[in-house]
Amino acid sequence: PPPTPVLDPGGHPDRWRILAVLCAALCIVALDNTILAVAVPSIGTALGADETALQWITAAYSLVLAALLLPLAGLGDRFGRKGLLLVGLSLFGLASVAAALATTSVQLVAARGLMGVGGAATMPATLSVLGNVFPDHERGRAIAVWSGVASIAGGAGPIVGGFLLAHFWWGSVFLVNVPIIVGVFLAAARLVPTSKDPASPPVDVVGSVLWAAALALVLFALIEGGESGVADIRIPALLAAGTALLVVFAWWERRSDHPLLSPSVVADRRMQAGMVAVPVVFFCVFGAQFVLTQWLQGVRDLSPLAAGLCFVP
Repeated sequence: PPPTPVLDPGGHPDRWRILAVLCAALCIVALDNTILAVAVPSIGTALGADETALQWITAAYSLVLAALLLPLAGLGDRFGRKGLLLVGLSLFGLASVAAALATTSVQLVAARGLMGVGGAATMPATLSVLGNVFPDHERGRAIAVWSGVASIAGGAGPIVGGFLLAHFWWGSVFLVNVPIIVGVFLAAARLVPTSKDPASPPVDVVGSVLWAAALALVLFALIEGGESGVADIRIPALLAAGTALLVVFAWWERRSDHPLLSPSVVADRRMQAGMVAVPVVFFCVFGAQFVLTQWLQGVRDLSPLAAGLCFVP
């Protein structure tokens, strides 16, 4: 069957209200990338977590989000974008409650990982729905609003986290998601049309597994290496294994009939520049935040809100 068309050549009649709902959903996903920037010291004290545990609490969400973003986007296009959005929101909300009620660092890492699954389902679904309800001549403006909201939410994360920690306990940085998700879920169920593209290629399962495993091994080596040092034989072995899987992933993508990333897209120099620049920026930003938030609150004795304001520039 052919792809589901836009419901009207001029776009969905409620497309701007739908965009507001999609932006609210995206806002939660982006916010949780940075809201922990000021909560790390409070969580460490409350749960008795060491530096390695705190790094896993911080990284689990982004790791799972990065690993599952492309595969889940393909599933949404193939089987239903609205369904993927609602499932993602539900899982994100439930995992947020679990994170807020965690009593050990292991529980919190697991909850953050589940939040990453919910975010990986929600984020691509919002963009796919946007592309379906807006006509060509308005789609660029709608995507600009969508991406702008994500940037603002990411920047606001430390401030929101600092405000919550100034008035509530550390779990509030997760629990704040729940009422927003409930509202977004109800609005999405009412406003967002059902759409899918059965002609979409099947999900590249092998490529997805290779990609996720490579990310996990490299990140595990980096985090554990900071604690045990490079003298630990596991660290270079894990780095070598992760690098080897990345090479195998690249080899597989060039030979797969339905790759996660089309070789023709990767060959674009603009895409190559982005594939280098974005990871570097993210590693620098999140790495700096993890260290600086502990220095600002522990050594400089700033409040969480004041530390959050320091991250605004």
